[in-house]
Amino acid sequence: MIDMRKSIAAVILLIALGAAVWWYYHGRPDATGNPLAHVPADTPYVLAASKALSADQARAMLRQYGLSSEVLAMLGEPVKAALLAGETDGRFARLIAAFESEFAGKDLEQIHALLGLRLGGRNVLYGIGLSPVVRMELDQPQAFAQSVTRIEQRAGQSLAQANIDGHRYWHLTLGQSSLRLVMAVIDSTLVFSIAADRAPDAAMRSLLGLDLPAHSLQSDNMLDDVIAEHGLHSGIAGYIDSSALLDAVSAPFSAPDSALRAALGIAQTPIDAQCGGEFVRLATAMPRLVFGYTQVSARKVAALSVLQLRSDIANTLMHLRAPMPGMDAVNDDSALDVGFSINLQQLPSVVSTLLKSSEQTPWQCPQLASLNDTAKAIKAQSTNPALLGSATMAHSVFALINQLRWRDDVAIPEFTGALVVGGDNPASLLGIARSLVPALGAVQLQNDSTPTPLPAMPELGLHAPLFAAMSDDALAVSIGAGEEKLLPQLLHADAAQQPLLVLGMNSALYVEIAQWSLRQLPADASPQARAKAEQAVAIAHVYPRMFKRSRVRIDVSARGIEFSQQTVLP
Repeated sequence: MIDMRKSIAAVILLIALGAAVWWYYHGRPDATGNPLAHVPADTPYVLAASKALSADQARAMLRQYGLSSEVLAMLGEPVKAALLAGETDGRFARLIAAFESEFAGKDLEQIHALLGLRLGGRNVLYGIGLSPVVRMELDQPQAFAQSVTRIEQRAGQSLAQANIDGHRYWHLTLGQSSLRLVMAVIDSTLVFSIAADRAPDAAMRSLLGLDLPAHSLQSDNMLDDVIAEHGLHSGIAGYIDSSALLDAVSAPFSAPDSALRAALGIAQTPIDAQCGGEFVRLATAMPRLVFGYTQVSARKVAALSVLQLRSDIANTLMHLRAPMPGMDAVNDDSALDVGFSINLQQLPSVVSTLLKSSEQTPWQCPQLASLNDTAKAIKAQSTNPALLGSATMAHSVFALINQLRWRDDVAIPEFTGALVVGGDNPASLLGIARSLVPALGAVQLQNDSTPTPLPAMPELGLHAPLFAAMSDDALAVSIGAGEEKLLPQLLHADAAQQPLLVLGMNSALYVEIAQWSLRQLPADASPQARAKAEQAVAIAHVYPRMFKRSRVRIDVSARGIEFSQQTVLP
């Protein structure tokens, strides 16, 4: 028997994967049928393409996510395995094989056209309560039905159909469960959802969008406000709302959720006053997770996610920010850059302030009681003498690798680049380096950012030219011919840019790492291990067609904790 929960998770993941992939094809506006009219204003989660992108922008997104059907099949293997686990009659296997055959050898734009999806359509993923719904605009509504017919013919079986108010929909029972994947073409919209088997008409009407909510995201402009506040100018944006999520699991269920939970045999467990109050306390501290795109152009795509925090929490965390010298020296050809910064001197005070409430009023709800022990452990670590001892020496570390070559016979690759350590007293860092490496004993640096040659250190495996330079608040070392020219730039720090973490890689490095990992497999490696490594190489080879370089960073701001990504396209 197929594990019901695994099947549900697999299909939801499949819907999410498909929705995420197709999200990036936006270019043609349509003044009618705004999909946000179907989204309840109190939805716990939403991701929407609320306005059009140009065709050039849509194809830029296509380049970034331009996976072939073969690579998509590899990425979807966990979903496929979950769907087929324990199957005895081969029904799912035949359907999946027919599905794969329908799209074999096609790229995403071809798949997009085959299904009749609109290049520029406004799409939305949202919840009616917890029940997921995906709505996608169609350019050729009949094309989707034709694709379903071809899949049915290849599989030798027909998908079950039902009708509500004259609207036909397909449904597929998930294994031996009482749940269905439902699909419908309503006017010019493709609708996907998960519903209970034989769900009441009220639930189906709500899921398919035949009944509009009394208050929608279109009418209350909530998503527009999120887009404006966070600069998500592409119009591709969404959020998970903590309070709405809490209401969805504690308030009376929506019709779809009631049917869904009944099918799963899950009763609504009342939340007592103590736990209810503490859940609200958490939801108030972290109101929302907001996500979307700030820029979509022919050469660059930029995304942003913000974990919103209560203002006093965010303002307290901002005391941990510290400058990070080195970021200005990165360019689109740099192989790798990684940096960390934190004001360790402020750490005990920040932790004490954040945990004060928990210490005065410990968590009592059984589901949250472990937070008390976590808080104690964090406070103990924040006053660790070894940690605080380094607080006066360094507040940031930044490493840049411009070129990298990983030979088969070495564990450490050949590379050129630099290391920068920021701190209030870089001269003390130089003194520590002298005590650890005797060859540096005669090296003298002035805090004028002037590159100074270092003696060769073959005993450390460093054969390329070495240089060092120092400023008032940073010490930098370069390795490789010509890399010393970057030292003055590496020592510079922009006071307005103080991320906690940055990590950037070019796409070629993914290929290098995947190939090296495959070469390092022992001769007697299991077939599964070798297949996994070969799959990693196959996927890595796609990356250079998708992007040239990608960089992520984590910041603390007055809004909360921000996760941003900038991708340079090929």
